[in-house]
Amino acid sequence: MIGFFDSCWYSKGTFRAIVGVGVLFRSLEESVRVYERIASPIRQLIRRVSGREFFVVKSDHMTKLLPESDVERLFYHVLEEAKRIGESLLVVITKFARGEAMQRVLALARDLGLGASQMSVLETIYHLHPLVVAHRALKHVRLGEVYLDDIHGPVSTYWFEVLKATKLRVVPRGDWQYEGLALADIIGTSLVGVVRRLGRLSIETVRELLPSARIEWVPAEDIVEAIASAQLVRPGVRMNVASLRPRPQYLVVAQPDIPRSVVEWSRVMSEVYRRAREDGGFAKLFARDEDAPYISERDVIIVIGRPEWAGEQAALFRRMYGCRVEIVELY
Repeated sequence: MIGFFDSCWYSKGTFRAIVGVGVLFRSLEESVRVYERIASPIRQLIRRVSGREFFVVKSDHMTKLLPESDVERLFYHVLEEAKRIGESLLVVITKFARGEAMQRVLALARDLGLGASQMSVLETIYHLHPLVVAHRALKHVRLGEVYLDDIHGPVSTYWFEVLKATKLRVVPRGDWQYEGLALADIIGTSLVGVVRRLGRLSIETVRELLPSARIEWVPAEDIVEAIASAQLVRPGVRMNVASLRPRPQYLVVAQPDIPRSVVEWSRVMSEVYRRAREDGGFAKLFARDEDAPYISERDVIIVIGRPEWAGEQAALFRRMYGCRVEIVELY
């Protein structure tokens, strides 16, 4: 069995919470089949409305490119189809409780540098929350591989226990290129969208929408304490996620005057995502400090820009890293 895990925000008024989703499959191939069944109407509508194609469609494509009325209808379509996943679907809700326990944990979080307020601590938790969801899944089922959309932050007992229990893969921009991660993203966004319309976020409300799913509550206080337990042994240590990324890497370097958002939503980037996914790796925009230490001969650097600039950069990267370097045009 393999699992895919992602998390999203729930907000209504001043209330904030995190909703994590895990989807379990027997194989990568099964994840693709289920994803295509659920995402096909979304892909078709995006093509008809915007004329755009993406290798993998995710919630951002749906919510940013389609009219609100279509988005709401698709939310219900996704949840109706998600019912067929049954117990292989896990939902984890995280928020702060009230009272003395919250105040004590917030003081602990401040001491650890996790944030000075309830909201800032939740922000820290959000960036590692897919790991928490995977940890909960591993309490119920053995998973040979676990795929997480990108996470970062301090080590915790969740980190060490998941590493011990399974083969962990952390994929930057994972829901743009791995179908299982995109499915977790779409289900989470759809669930949050419908719950926000229905009323209060609770286990009971989620169970009404997804009656066969496993639904759990992990308080934010528990997560802070799991971080604190690990930090007492290894103070200041953060998760080394770069070493757990699938390979090869497809690292995209764009000319500085091309906006990042233009590159990420381009036809070229969608094709790069496809190539990386078919090779069993991943693609992302190149970040020198983060990525350079891990570049190998297997990796590919793709340079996007005007011919003169792109040629100079390509020659430089070949000398520095010894990997394959390609030049492509954005338009």
